[in-house]
Amino acid sequence: MIPRNGKIVCGFAAFALSVGVFSALSEPPAETPEWPQEVYSQGSKIVIYQPQPETFKDDRLTARAAVAVTVDDKAEPVFGAVWIDAHVSTDRDARTVTILDIQISKVTLPGATEDQEAKIAGILTRSFPDTKLTVSLDRLLAGISLAEKEQLAIDSIGTAPPKIVFASRPTVLVSLEGAPVLKPTDNKKLMRVVNTPFTILFDIDAKTYYLRGGEWWYAATDIMGPWKVTATPPASVAAAITPAPAPAEEAGPGNPPDVLVATEPTELIVTDGIPTYTPLEGTALLYMSNTESDVFMDIDSQQYYLLLAGRWYKAASLAGPWSYVASNTLPPAFGAIPPSLSKGDVLASVAGTERAKEAVVDAAIPQTAAVKRGPADIKVTYDGAPKFKKIKGTSLEYAVNTSDAVIEADKKYYCCRNAIWYVAATPVGPWEVCVSVPKEIYAIPPDCPVYNVRYVNVYSSTPDTVSVGYLPGYTGSYVYNNTVVYGTGYSYAPWCGAEFFPAPVTWGFGPVYNVSNCSWGYRNTPWGAYGYANWGDGHGGWWGPNGYHPWNESNWDNLKAHDGKVTVDGKTYTPQQLRNNLYHNRNQEAHLSDQAKSALNSPKVSQALQNNVFADRNGNVYRSMKDGWEQYGKNGWTKNFPPPDNARPSARQAPSGVNRPAFESRDTSQADGFSRPSAGSFGEGGRGSSFNRSNLDFDNYARQRGETRTRDFQQRSSGFSNRGGFDRGGFDRGGGGGGSRGGRR
Repeated sequence: MIPRNGKIVCGFAAFALSVGVFSALSEPPAETPEWPQEVYSQGSKIVIYQPQPETFKDDRLTARAAVAVTVDDKAEPVFGAVWIDAHVSTDRDARTVTILDIQISKVTLPGATEDQEAKIAGILTRSFPDTKLTVSLDRLLAGISLAEKEQLAIDSIGTAPPKIVFASRPTVLVSLEGAPVLKPTDNKKLMRVVNTPFTILFDIDAKTYYLRGGEWWYAATDIMGPWKVTATPPASVAAAITPAPAPAEEAGPGNPPDVLVATEPTELIVTDGIPTYTPLEGTALLYMSNTESDVFMDIDSQQYYLLLAGRWYKAASLAGPWSYVASNTLPPAFGAIPPSLSKGDVLASVAGTERAKEAVVDAAIPQTAAVKRGPADIKVTYDGAPKFKKIKGTSLEYAVNTSDAVIEADKKYYCCRNAIWYVAATPVGPWEVCVSVPKEIYAIPPDCPVYNVRYVNVYSSTPDTVSVGYLPGYTGSYVYNNTVVYGTGYSYAPWCGAEFFPAPVTWGFGPVYNVSNCSWGYRNTPWGAYGYANWGDGHGGWWGPNGYHPWNESNWDNLKAHDGKVTVDGKTYTPQQLRNNLYHNRNQEAHLSDQAKSALNSPKVSQALQNNVFADRNGNVYRSMKDGWEQYGKNGWTKNFPPPDNARPSARQAPSGVNRPAFESRDTSQADGFSRPSAGSFGEGGRGSSFNRSNLDFDNYARQRGETRTRDFQQRSSGFSNRGGFDRGGFDRGGGGGGSRGGRR
């Protein structure tokens, strides 16, 4: 595990350099095209308003969209509605959805003449399959309610609190996976503690441990401490680590922090001096204002509340004991926290709030890709002969002595690496891309260390490609009690033989949920983030937001910025190729297939029109104006909704076998002061039913909410200054993992 030249690269400098380069070079996501969009086809101009989703599962989307068609250069367009059934490519990193292979299942033209109906329906049905639309993921999700998504909740997640330690001066938590495990180095007088991502060496002659952290050396005769700063470590120790200069802005404070070593699941809360509390406006809560951690006091109950990895714990005092509190049983004061305040981000962990609902819906949206079918050039390496262990409650077994997730099922072997499934007849291969995964794999319980592979799917295949996707659960984000949490909460045993493979962890680095991009990152403090990201060199790999981070990926010692690109180990990459999306990065380029077919119709943004036209489920068309709603009909736009008549909306059905999207209800909860319509209120207006204001108001609200979320993501990701973001070690800007393997270990 030690580099072949016997040198250990200093993690702080290399890691800080990589973070600095990303901050400088990673371009903000391109502005998502505004709506409506327009396309010219068959001599006609088609204006497409923002799609209103009805179902969104895996890589399939059904939606309806209001359209306006101008035929033969006539001045007045004809408005209508189309229902689409499409294959989509989701990019959670850029927060975009590309709608591909569009099929029209229905067209309604409530204000058209018979001649117009036949002609326009034909134009739309023929034009849409050759059109490619790009939609902001946040705009799309804003129109999908919680009740319309399959909740991938786990029912036996670990909620036992870790050991919780408060410190009133700068302190770094150094985590070990159990008692220290020492392995020889090239220097016979030095051994290395391998079951930690931190650089800890043991001098056999001096019987002393040495810890390298940032610009300081620490020494201790007992690994549990006390640790003291030493200016002159032994020459052999200093020679074993080759430090690289860290950028000044990443060098950290000038005074060395204290060191806290933990061999059990532990979370550290650091305050700037004695804890101080500030009232939280509009609530009966106080919050601890001199820490980046989320610590509250409920004035009514005189209980302290602490948010850790998306889980809430309470105690009568900061000394504990702490007990778990389900997010849907918190005091009402937490739901009343104003979203605009500095502590508004915790609303994502308060069940019933708009931010919590958005986080849960987002957790059901996969990152998708198309990969090349056939033999794969992957190699699975074991520490010795492959060893397997039975998975409780199943007939499956998983390999324990490899860094990959390898599962035996029905005398075949399935390997999940970088969110792609491979299959082989033997545990060592040869491997090929898998086109069908045994259903029993999706019954793996969360107390098994390969649980996360349940969130990687194979959707479909062709003779050339396989459509795949992974949910945020693959990188550690799970739904529990109507909110998202990080990690399963279970402690797994690492593999320690001739090699050391770390196990997935929940505790130890203060993961926080970033509401702007629906991902997990570190606490945004100078010391909390210095833990795994800046102090540890990640030797042997480590687990954290979001996923597994191999050593050779988290410590690039040859990062150089030039002309907006990054050079890594002599190869030049664009920031797009270096992002953390598990599919779209430099390590996966050879495996991906181009699934975005060439579209004959390339829409452009319609600059002169507002995005204020909607279609209801019956095919009627409305637009939102400053003084109320207007409906489109044969007499144009009017506020006087005509009484229902017996005529059904005109429709051109797609070929047989294509069904209209199924009706699904919305939830009935309050959303940041907006009351969503109930499931029984969908008697939407126009022909055949009465006008329902509440549903149109919800659609309008959802469109505005999606616009706000999209704008927030673009602004915050461009600066990387958000809570838990890139500036202090956050890795994922959209659900991707930080490492090349992304497997079990």
